[in-house]
Amino acid sequence: MLLDMTDRGPRHRSNWEFVNQPGDNPESPPAARRNPVPAVLTSQVFKKKTLPALVILVALVLAGGGYAYFKPSHPKQGKPGAYGQQISQQVSIPLYYPQNLPGGYSYNNDAKVIKANVLYISVTGPGQQSFYITQQAVPASFDFVAFNKKFLNPDSFSADSGTVTAGQVGANLIGSVRTDKNTWIIINAPSTSSLTEMETVIRSFELVK
Repeated sequence: MLLDMTDRGPRHRSNWEFVNQPGDNPESPPAARRNPVPAVLTSQVFKKKTLPALVILVALVLAGGGYAYFKPSHPKQGKPGAYGQQISQQVSIPLYYPQNLPGGYSYNNDAKVIKANVLYISVTGPGQQSFYITQQAVPASFDFVAFNKKFLNPDSFSADSGTVTAGQVGANLIGSVRTDKNTWIIINAPSTSSLTEMETVIRSFELVK
């Protein structure tokens, strides 16, 4: 369901069976290797009683591990405001773009549709911090109250894009944005513990028009 490096390796296999801890791909970046992915998840994780735990895993794998599988060979700075016609034709949800990143932060121009209506992108911070990001529709009848209880000492605030919860989930810093357009943005930042850095990325998101 569902969440820049300097050197880009070749594109690897697209494997939707993983669910959000950074992958065990041998060419994964150091940040991703610190958070290995379970090899296989059974269909039982999709039962309603395990949904909050599943979404936490989704947040960690799609955002944290997606880089290793979907990174471009030759990244370049993206153009502000849009992901391009090809991406827009593949999804039917409102999309958000890191439009107003401050100096030192950059979008990696690596947008990938990794599952129906699930978009993956990443951002790099001034200290080479990696922010792995996924966007998807908010699941029907999803319990955000239960989900937010998974965060350790979360920070909650409002941004232009929507309602935000950010904090530690396990070993990683996670950001969750429930947008005003029913898109759910999840950010995984395995290489930083700074809520300020996370907030900087979150506040950059603007609706693609």
